[in-house]
Amino acid sequence: MGDHHPQTLAALHNQALCLRRSGDVPAAADLLRSLVERCRNLQGVRHPMTLMVQADHASFLRSYGDLTESAELTDAVADGYRHLLGDDHPYTVGVLGNRGLLLWLGGDRAAGARLIEQALRGMTNAVGADHPWTLGCALNAAAVRWLSGRPEEAAELRRETLLRARDAVGRDHPLVRACEDASGTGAEEPPGWDFEPQPI
Repeated sequence: MGDHHPQTLAALHNQALCLRRSGDVPAAADLLRSLVERCRNLQGVRHPMTLMVQADHASFLRSYGDLTESAELTDAVADGYRHLLGDDHPYTVGVLGNRGLLLWLGGDRAAGARLIEQALRGMTNAVGADHPWTLGCALNAAAVRWLSGRPEEAAELRRETLLRARDAVGRDHPLVRACEDASGTGAEEPPGWDFEPQPI
């Protein structure tokens, strides 16, 4: 189908995510950066595939690269989803939660906490309290509450999230393990459970 066919780009996107999760960070970085440019050139900056790849690249950069570039990409993705789908769509809400994590890591903890809590409310309204995307938002919110000096609220949300996650995705799912690991003691940063949009 060629290097620039949408199916090829989708397969390469999956490969990049696998490289990241398997620990090959340099290869994942190169492939994600290349994919962002190829998707922009082929499909435009507001195409759903371009936005999805940019969202994943932004999350990658937050963990392994440049917070400033990650923030610029995240803002572009949020604007794109807002334009295509509106403010209340789970994709828009989820990416704003990712932006909250960036603000927190960049030192603007009050604004970061507000966006993370807003994402939890918005995702609950959009897809329900038991959806994995909502549970990921809740995991981040619980960590931020703990780090903001609200340990009782954090512990209650963490327990509720763990129970919901076990019912929703099973005990061996990475989300459940993240909930179990988020003990709320000694954490210095929220876990950064990324919202990862799916193809639309």
